[in-house]
Amino acid sequence: MPTTVERQKLIDDLFDQALDVPADRVGDFLTQACEGDPEIRAAVERLLSWSYRPPSLFNQAAMETTALLQKTDDAWLRTSSLTPKRIGPYRVLEEVGRGGMGVVYRAARDDGHFDQVIAIKVIQPGLDTPEALRRFAQERQIIASLNHPNIARLYDGGMTHDGRPFFAMELVEGQPITDHCDDHQLDLDERLRLFQIVAEAVHDAHRNLVIHRDLKPTNIIVSPRGDVKLLDFGIAKLLPGPGTPHLDHTRTHLRPMTPIYASPEQLRGDSVTTASDVFQLGLLLFRLLSGQKARQEATDTPVELMAATWLDAPIPRMSTALKRAAPEQLAAAAANRALSASALQRKLEGDLDIIVQAALRPEPDRRYASAKELANDIQRFRENFPIAARSESLAYRTRRFLGRNPLAAALGGSLLLFLLIYTVTLTIYARRITEERDRAETIKTFALDLYSAADPNRAQGPELSAAELVAFGAQRVEELTDQPEVQAQLCAYLGDVYARLGEYEESESLLQKTLSLRQTIHNEDHPEIATAMHNLGVILLERDAPEAFEYLRGALEIRQRAFGREHVETAESLMLMGQWHREQSDYDKAKNAVGEAVDIFRRTVGEQSDIYATGKTELGLLNRRLRRYEDAEIHLREALVIYRALYGDNHPQVATAFNNYGAVLWDMENYEAGDEAMLKSLGIQENLYGDVHADIATSLSNMAGSFLNRNDLTQAVKYFRRAYEMRRQVFGEDHPRVGQSATQLAEALHSNDQLNEATVLLEEALGIFRTHLPPGHWSISRVLRSIGDLSTDLREHERSENSLREAREILENLDDTFGVAIVDIIWAKSHRQQGQFWQAHERLQAVLPQREGLAQRWRQRLDEEIVMAEEALREKGKERKDPGK
Repeated sequence: MPTTVERQKLIDDLFDQALDVPADRVGDFLTQACEGDPEIRAAVERLLSWSYRPPSLFNQAAMETTALLQKTDDAWLRTSSLTPKRIGPYRVLEEVGRGGMGVVYRAARDDGHFDQVIAIKVIQPGLDTPEALRRFAQERQIIASLNHPNIARLYDGGMTHDGRPFFAMELVEGQPITDHCDDHQLDLDERLRLFQIVAEAVHDAHRNLVIHRDLKPTNIIVSPRGDVKLLDFGIAKLLPGPGTPHLDHTRTHLRPMTPIYASPEQLRGDSVTTASDVFQLGLLLFRLLSGQKARQEATDTPVELMAATWLDAPIPRMSTALKRAAPEQLAAAAANRALSASALQRKLEGDLDIIVQAALRPEPDRRYASAKELANDIQRFRENFPIAARSESLAYRTRRFLGRNPLAAALGGSLLLFLLIYTVTLTIYARRITEERDRAETIKTFALDLYSAADPNRAQGPELSAAELVAFGAQRVEELTDQPEVQAQLCAYLGDVYARLGEYEESESLLQKTLSLRQTIHNEDHPEIATAMHNLGVILLERDAPEAFEYLRGALEIRQRAFGREHVETAESLMLMGQWHREQSDYDKAKNAVGEAVDIFRRTVGEQSDIYATGKTELGLLNRRLRRYEDAEIHLREALVIYRALYGDNHPQVATAFNNYGAVLWDMENYEAGDEAMLKSLGIQENLYGDVHADIATSLSNMAGSFLNRNDLTQAVKYFRRAYEMRRQVFGEDHPRVGQSATQLAEALHSNDQLNEATVLLEEALGIFRTHLPPGHWSISRVLRSIGDLSTDLREHERSENSLREAREILENLDDTFGVAIVDIIWAKSHRQQGQFWQAHERLQAVLPQREGLAQRWRQRLDEEIVMAEEALREKGKERKDPGK
């Protein structure tokens, strides 16, 4: 059995020989030369096909897709002579839907004027009755009259070759809104947000005198990126208005509708108004929130009987419907909303039940007066304001007021604010508990000493900076040896302030002292010890110190024993353990820990809380590391919204949230929005921290990465260099964060042909990572990949392949398919430079299915490498005649 290397050499040799064989004898040659090994023959034939291909950008995935569509076209022609291959200037690609009178195709315009994929709707042959033609014309007019970002747009219209009307419109791809929400396990607030978008779009249609009349999940599509589109105005009604003809003048015995989503007036055959759409929105909201259908549908019962049943039977409240649901249905509905069954029932009772019931009242004039009013009530609920559909008792108004004003305050990086809050808090505490009076007096004296130091009118010398003030406080704390509890509390607070200032070594020292003091005061299972271990673990995690794990695990174990699993402090420790596992590239453990923590936060403190937003942030960062950018964007956007609602726009948490959100927008190549978010983050950080801080370095690094993806190398090098120098200043020279910045700067310098400095930086980064990180860490694979890339350009192929091989092994173990693809792009270049065309071909073939998931610059690298591989093969086969001639 030949080895892989021997097989590759055999394939290359046979390819060389085949190039010299006359075209009409190649088949016989391969039959004889490859006898008994069809895989070798297939590999040689693929190389030969490359060498014949004319100069053009090769995209195997696109060619295979085109071939598949062509086969599909042929199948349509064989099975149905009614399906056209072209409609007007459009080439039909596939059928995507079929309704009562129309059929919808995916199509591409290929007349040379535009390059666009759209949806075409055309009346089915044989169904083009006068009534159908009238309704089709009305639908086209209705869509043309609407201009809303959440309503599919009309582009074009015309007639088929056999005289049937068609119109071309925006192609909307995605899932029905209910499926999207369930598949992504969106919580109730996110479902309400999407529903608000739908209601606003319906209201815009109403303002344009259009009643949809068929609002159901399949007509409301959510794209993978979360964009909502309202579709299918096939049975919509255009109301008469100034200058608007009354097009719905013809009545037949047919009442176009989807019965289970029809309003009572539709079922009775009465006149339909905008209130009918409000009712259908209520049915949609019922299903979105509860997972249950408001009406029970029996497939073996005639529609007329079911309609009568629906008219006679009142629609139950959502919470009641859940109580009647089968246990497995209730469990599935709760899981899809990231809640327990009891929590889901509890959340649907009260205001949400009332909102849905107000939309579903049988009498049209008792429902919400408009879709806009329904959307407004949803917004009131989400913001904890009293809803309009409910009478306002004093107790009710008070509950809503307290719900939107949580009793929590953040330190916010301001030392003086911290001291003021802390002093006032302990003063009150001293009044209530007499045995704490001496402790409070000590802390008040400590605070006044700091105020004196900060006051230029009272202090000797110039005004102190924030860092100098904290250092003065830390020195004063050392004098409190006779009051260990006070000393421990002040060390903890000053350690936190040092961390906010980016002074992690000082923070770690103070938090370590806090833990030691509390271990002398309390027994080993005391919650205060867990808090001290937790805070110390956070700082060590920030510094990428391996000791972080033991402290975080110790805090989790104590809190579990003290509070149980279902407690916010236990969940906080669980979340930090998840963050640790993420940094160690153990993504399964990270996902389980963080997911459980977020569920506990939701059940214990609610979704409008700092800690819940922190959990959503961690979920976003985890999904970003896994390159699940759409899921990451959802989590990070939600975290940003919560932080801004809690703290306004000048707070460290908000700055970090903007930073994270901007980074994932860049990952999704939404550069304009990403730039906007990142500049907001940087502005807040510079206002809070000054010129040098770890968070500012992170923002600079993220901005540089965006410029690198856009091939703006000058800006990329500039921002990466600032981040690198700032991290060396903050963390010291031998720290993984410095290694990260060294790698990023080296990659930018490499792209800018500054190879000598890039080489030095990569060696520095690899040394740091091998010292401080476990062997299979993702960061090691990143720097090895970059070394392999640089070595390829330096023609140091042995070093290149050794580095790439190790990087690939790490990425395969981490199941990072896109990371493996990037390594293979680089490796293919190394193969090509060494004349190993078969190996280059195989690696590029393996990468192609991942092409669309790669960042823009790596897609460009892949395309360029494919062209270079083609040219090399054509050069090798230039003496061979084109077999097509």
